[in-house]
Formats: sequence, C-alpha cells, structure tokens
Amino acid sequence: MAEKQTNNPFGFSPTAESLMPSTAHSQPPQEPKTEATKKWPSPKISSTPSHPLVDWDEWAREAVDQSSNLPDIGSVCLQKLTLPTNAQYDFGSWYHDAFTRLQFFDLHNLIVEDILRPRKNDENGIKWATWSRQVRVWLASSLSAEELDSVWYIAEDEIFFADEFVKHVQKAFAPNYWT
Repeated sequence: MAEKQTNNPFGFSPTAESLMPSTAHSQPPQEPKTEATKKWPSPKISSTPSHPLVDWDEWAREAVDQSSNLPDIGSVCLQKLTLPTNAQYDFGSWYHDAFTRLQFFDLHNLIVEDILRPRKNDENGIKWATWSRQVRVWLASSLSAEELDSVWYIAEDEIFFADEFVKHVQKAFAPNYWT
C-alpha cells in the first residue's frame, strides 16, 4: 500500500487531538544537570521579601542596625579613597564619596551614627566589629598625617569603630555640617 504524500515539512499530519490544548500542567524544560550547575548554587537576587502578600510597611519597619546585611569578612576589597588636594578640607565630599563606595558593598550603615549598633550578644556582632574596624582603617588611610593628628586630638580617647571616626572627622573639620 502506498503512503500518502503530504506537503508538511515536519513529516506528520496533525490530528484533531494533537491540536487540542492540553489540560495537564507541563513543567518547563529544565537544563540537564552538569558538574558546573551542581557545584554552584543559584545566587540570591535580593534580600527583599518576594511574596505578594508581604506587608511592605511592616517589612520597612523591621529593626535595622549597623550589622544588617553585612558581607562575609574578607569578601570585599575597598579601593583607596583619595581626596582632591584643596586648600580647605571638604568634609561633605569626603563623606559622600566614602558613603557611596561603602553602599556598593552594603557597608554604608557602619559610618552612620544614627543607626544603632548591634547588641553584644547579637549573632552578627563579631562580623560588625571586624567590618567597622576595617572601614575605620580604610577611612583613616584617606587622610594626611596632619589631618589624622587633628582627629585624634579632638577625640581625646581611642577611636575603635567607623561611626566614631566619622563623627570625630566631622567635629575636626566641619563642626556645623549636620547642625
């Protein structure tokens, strides 16, 4: 018996059943598991809740302290913060540049004095203390020796953390900046 010739380039004739929409929910095709996909987990896109029934106002009121969303210790390399050589020190530009660079790595809360520090028994307390001290050293490296002497003179006590350091830099060079 001779087969019926069709002009269909796919080599089959659609039937009425094949043209009907399927009632079964099919899964989207998945890529085959390879060694590369087994080793690396998918990255977190955001720490923002993604559920449509989230009370966004409640989420926004969630307690935030300086230890919130800090990266792992040693996972960030901060480039040197350099100041333009002006005759007059510009605290606003320095602070803005530092804040912007730190914000890129979620370290910006460390230099804001109005944001609470974590409690001593907080699970992120050690991470916060380590990052705050590293950021303090990074900020201090952007100042000249004379400027640092002025900051230490104003402080009178030892400065341990980044927010304290920024407060004393502001007192030394722009006492009326935030008033």
